[in-house]
Amino acid sequence: MTTSRFAPPARDVVVSVVLPVRDGEAFLAEAIESVLGQTLDELELVVVDDGSADSSREIADAFVARDSRVRVVTQPIPAGISRALNLGWRTATGRYVARMDADDVSLPDRLERQITFMTEHPDVGVVGGAVLLIDERGAHVGQIRYPATDAAIRARLVTANPFAHPSVVIRREELGRVGGYRLDHVEDYDLWLRLAPHTRFANLEEPVLLYRRHARQVSVEELDEQARRLVAVRYAAGARRSGRPDPLEGLDEIPDDALSRMGVSASEVEAAMFEARVAWAHALERVGAARASAALAAAGCAAGGRSTFNGALEIERAKSALGDGRRAVALVHALAAFVIAPRYAAHRLRRVVAVRRRRSAETGF
Repeated sequence: MTTSRFAPPARDVVVSVVLPVRDGEAFLAEAIESVLGQTLDELELVVVDDGSADSSREIADAFVARDSRVRVVTQPIPAGISRALNLGWRTATGRYVARMDADDVSLPDRLERQITFMTEHPDVGVVGGAVLLIDERGAHVGQIRYPATDAAIRARLVTANPFAHPSVVIRREELGRVGGYRLDHVEDYDLWLRLAPHTRFANLEEPVLLYRRHARQVSVEELDEQARRLVAVRYAAGARRSGRPDPLEGLDEIPDDALSRMGVSASEVEAAMFEARVAWAHALERVGAARASAALAAAGCAAGGRSTFNGALEIERAKSALGDGRRAVALVHALAAFVIAPRYAAHRLRRVVAVRRRRSAETGF
């Protein structure tokens, strides 16, 4: 059962911003203000309260009283982000659906730039953008760039998520085409894989969002489950490309035996878990959460060995430095990875080459 508090929009809505929240009182007001302060005015903000136990609902309701563009829908019992997002976009009235999270901040002209791009590129169904990384206090600590062109995005999609989910704008009809979101923890990556046969992708090269990272966002257990699901949705995408039924169709959860029935080995799952821990340890390192990063490193070392984990962390540092335009620093970290964990570094290099070959072959989805 859901409850709502809003009046039908009195104006033409170009874009609906869907913002799910569960116990997000710390940053929610700042997130909402960043949407209402957009240079594009023809918008609505649909806040989906997923059973919050804090003051999130009260904060959202206060904005409803101030601004007719804000609408609030509540799931009294937490139902998960996929159901919250589906409720949000199906409630929305805009031709486009934009994503936001309760701890991020949209830059003032974000939606204007993205909607202009979508208008000029009618074949593009999803557009994201670069993001500025901020810590818990809002301090700027770096930038994350994503592949800009459809071909580059599809190449990244083979092994990793090519979008910052809170940065994207999606054509409403594309969400309807595939039935929206499913499978919490990988709801965005799974969506891109299911949309890939039907539309084209893009990312703006300029930042559109302040992307907040902090230690309370995820646990080791959640990372491991996310990694397990990432492997599953990749295999499901392969099944669909081969003309076979989607093995995850209709599932909200992935049974313990599902991966083995799909032909996924335990070593593949373990490798995905290891890399998820490395990536998040590096993300926490970048925002100054040293203690949380070290705890993840300890968990990662247990799974992959200290030298391998440290070598993998050097590769993540190299990728970040390269994304920031610091090529010399990136080279130093890359060389360190080969010194610390030569076998792992060589394995990662071979995988990069394989992805590039796939891109050149244009096999895609």
